[in-house]
Amino acid sequence: MLIPSKLSRPVRLQNTVMRDRLLVKLSGVANYRLTLINCPAGYGKTTLIAQWAADQSDLGWYSLDESDNQPERFATYLIAAVQQATGGHCSKSEALSQKHQYASLSALFAQLFI
Repeated sequence: MLIPSKLSRPVRLQNTVMRDRLLVKLSGVANYRLTLINCPAGYGKTTLIAQWAADQSDLGWYSLDESDNQPERFATYLIAAVQQATGGHCSKSEALSQKHQYASLSALFAQLFI
């Protein structure tokens, strides 16, 4: 059973600083199958993504925590986020979700994003 909050995009907060330069950079992510935002805690990743995501309809969200270091759990949530982003129209993710047919996380990434 999936925890819905792990797949829920963050809510855009009012009265936050708009980081226009970074939002412009994010406007080009549609050219990529996967975008990762990585920096230390407290740098505003969630706030930035919430600002950007407010105008996006085709977005998958997956909030990681310590329990996601188990490969099968990680894969299950990643596939659910891909299904969320595609409105369930990614045949690869649907097949992978039902049959767990991937040899490793590397193989899963290759099947979903290459």
